[in-house]
Amino acid sequence: MEASALMQWHAQRDTLQALFATPPSVHPPSTVLTVSAAAPAPAHVAPAPVAAPDPFVALPTQTTEEVKWAALAARYGDDCLRAHPTWVFVNGNWLPTYNHLPVRTITDVWSEYVDGISLNLPVRLLCEGWGAKWKENICSRITESSRHMSIVKLIEELSKKHR
Repeated sequence: MEASALMQWHAQRDTLQALFATPPSVHPPSTVLTVSAAAPAPAHVAPAPVAAPDPFVALPTQTTEEVKWAALAARYGDDCLRAHPTWVFVNGNWLPTYNHLPVRTITDVWSEYVDGISLNLPVRLLCEGWGAKWKENICSRITESSRHMSIVKLIEELSKKHR
């Protein structure tokens, strides 16, 4: 990470921490308006712009699980994640659990890989986002995934060839 990006990240974090650490009855310094007797009060004073919240900065009321979920939601979309039926929180990370569904045709294997079946995340996203961790070292998942991936690799190889 470059030094300027790191400084920007620290500034955003400090701003958010200051905003959420301030009690609701006290305004942050950027929105406090002082009016002297010599100058008339302005008709409208806009508050200073505040940077968008960074999903990787933990707010005081958020648990580790909520922070990690927000980071995943920023990457994949909350609706997509909530559609997947089962999740476990292991070693400080959310992990989707998935057992390959029974398929009858090669197109079913491809659909499961690209689109997902029955509201489950596509196997492509599982592999890209969690590597082999989603298989949880369960032999049946590893074996079935290996069988399906050999079909997927063959389809990808054939699709690259000129017709």
